[in-house]
Parts: sequence; structure tokens; C-alpha cells
Amino acid sequence: MSGPKGIAYSVESSAERERREVGAARARCTRLRDALSSAEHEASILGAEHEPSAPGRDAPPIADLRSLGIYERGLRDALDRADAVLAQARAQVWLRQVAAGADVRKAGGIRISATTGREADTAAVSVVPRALGDRRRQDSPGAREDAASSERVKLKASALRVLEQLATVTDEDVRGRLAGRARQALKLAGTADTHQARAALSMLQADTSRCIREQRAHDRLREAARELELLLAGVSGPDVELLRQRIAVVADERTLAMLELGVNEALEADRVARDRAYVVEQTAAALRGLGYDIDESFEVLATAGEPALATRSDLGSHALQVRLPLSGAIVLTNVVAFGATTVRSDVAAEEATCADVASLREAWLAKGVRTTLTHHRQPGSVPVERAEGDRRALRSRSRRQQPKVQRQPGSS
Repeated sequence: MSGPKGIAYSVESSAERERREVGAARARCTRLRDALSSAEHEASILGAEHEPSAPGRDAPPIADLRSLGIYERGLRDALDRADAVLAQARAQVWLRQVAAGADVRKAGGIRISATTGREADTAAVSVVPRALGDRRRQDSPGAREDAASSERVKLKASALRVLEQLATVTDEDVRGRLAGRARQALKLAGTADTHQARAALSMLQADTSRCIREQRAHDRLREAARELELLLAGVSGPDVELLRQRIAVVADERTLAMLELGVNEALEADRVARDRAYVVEQTAAALRGLGYDIDESFEVLATAGEPALATRSDLGSHALQVRLPLSGAIVLTNVVAFGATTVRSDVAAEEATCADVASLREAWLAKGVRTTLTHHRQPGSVPVERAEGDRRALRSRSRRQQPKVQRQPGSS
């Protein structure tokens, strides 16, 4: 059974699996560190104070998977805190801008006091009722006037609380429209028509509550999108980059679900590619151990799904050809003849490589690669594949024509 063979493989090496998990965890930590640095930098520019980041955030890469898990959780916690500080800082900047408006800064007894600089992580805007002093007795001549004034103060305070709520909304168009209505409500509250002011404020509060609910849903969506993006850490390729770009702007649950399918497909494709690269690496090492001459083109060609040659001095004008098609987890082996050979020498070369293919499967198993023989041909049952030119010329041509293939991150 030394003719052409097909051997299905499955990588089950626990050491290889852990190596990949370590690589993926490192890649996630790198992205989390970048996001943390970005959030802290922006918050600092906005004048917010924050606690120092998680200890060791700039520590060298960790090789232990358990320690990496602890480190990653620390980064996630630090990023959550930094995001909260940044969101508050952004809100306070907007409130200071609102407070700078003449129609809002002072509104008949209600004022917005804006903080600046390093005070930005505390309440940037406070709604302060005008000191009314000692309330007049209800039976005094000015009782009804006091009641009307008190009603206007309450309406203005409610409108300003709406503005404070709007500070957490990230959709600038929606926030701007509702803020305009809040300003209008403030103006109405300063008039004698408190009924119209109450009606406008009631509608504004309802729309603002709806907007806040939508904002929370959007925040949950963005959090889910960030987790999807983190799953792609360490995975590369044009399709993956396009996927990242779509995740960055996802705006609804349906699209997110579709992107999740895309992420799963990308992860599966990455696993298949890493499996292939691992099998190729173990194949090259095993063949070298069996006395084959493996040049620098072998792993590059085999990883790319191209035929790769392994020669040996006793095979003369023949070589063992190995190919791992990109379409499946299978290794194809067969003997290749260089130049003019006889049927007898072709059969002899096939028989000479029979034990080597069996040894190759044993070597794979020792490295956590399980195999199944899918098909085989008897020696001489089909003509050997022929290659033009002698062995040296063919191998030289293979080196010149080898495709440029980048190793998957974490595969070394």
C-alpha cells in the first residue's frame, strides 16, 4: 500500500491547544490595553480624574494561561472604570457647554453651576433652586403670587433635570433636538402660562425617558460588539478586517447576530489554517527524522496548499510529494518521478516510501494529531506523477515560485 494515499487528520494536542489559547489571550490583552489607554487619555484631556490603571498593565507578556486570565480580568475591570469616567467626563463637557448658553445659565431663579478642569469627575452641573427665604404665610396677601412663583421654579428645575439626563445620550442629533425642547420648556416656565409649560415638559420627559432606554439598549449592543471584536484578536486577513469594520458600526441586534455568524466562520477558518500549519510543521520535522532532505520551500508550499517535495538520496530520481489541500483536513502523499524513469524504478520508489508514510502517521500521533487513512492505491496501480527536468532544477524552481504566506499569529 505504497501508492498514492489520502490521510484525514485532526489536531487534538493539548499542548498545541493551550499554546493557541495563550496566543489568543495575549492578543485580547493587547487590545484591552490599547482601549484602556485610549479611554484614559481622552478622559484626561477632558479634565477628569481617575484612579491608576490595573497594576502591571505594561508588564511583559505572560506565558501561563491562568495568570493571563487573571491579568485579562484586571484589564477588563480597569477598562469598565475608565469607560465610566470617560462617559461622565463627556457628559459634563456637554453640560458645561449648555451652561454657557445665556438662555439656560440663569432662568428665573434656577442656575446651572458648571465646574471646570479637574473637578470634572464630580457633578459638573447642579440644579440649585433660588433661595426663597422664609416662605410667606399662606394667608398673606401675596400667597397666590408665591404659589405661582413656586410652580414656575419647580417646572424650571424639572426642565434642567431633563438636560442632565440628556448629557448621557451619545446620539448628538437626538440630544440636540431634545435639548432645544428643554430650553423652550424653560422659557415657558418663566411665563404666566404654567399649564402650557407643564404639558410641554410632560411630553419632553416622556421622550427623554424613551431616549434613555434606547441609549441603554445601544450601550448593551456596543458591549456585545466589543466582545465580538475581542474574539477576533489574533486573527488576521482582509475578510477579518472588513468584519472588524462592520462590528465597529453595528447599530441593531439583527446585524449583530449576522456578524456573530461571520465571527464564528472566521474563527473556524483560523482554526483550520492553524491546524494545517501545525500538521505541516510536524510533517517536516518527522520527514527530516526519516532522512529526507527538506528545504526552506517545503513548509511554505505545503501550508499554502501547494505540492511540497521531500527527497532522499536512495530514492534517486524520485521524491515523496506531500500536499494539504485548502479545502479539507487531509494529507495527500504520492511519489513523483523526475525525468525519464522506468516502471520498475517507479514501483520500487513507491515501495520504499511505504514504511515512511506509516512512520509519519506514528509521528503525528505522538504530537497529538490523529489520522485516518481515507484511500490508497497499490504500487504500480497508477502511473507515478512526473515532473519535467531533473530533481535539482525542479527544487530550485519551487524555491523561486513559492508563494508568500504569512504565518498565523501565535503559530510559532
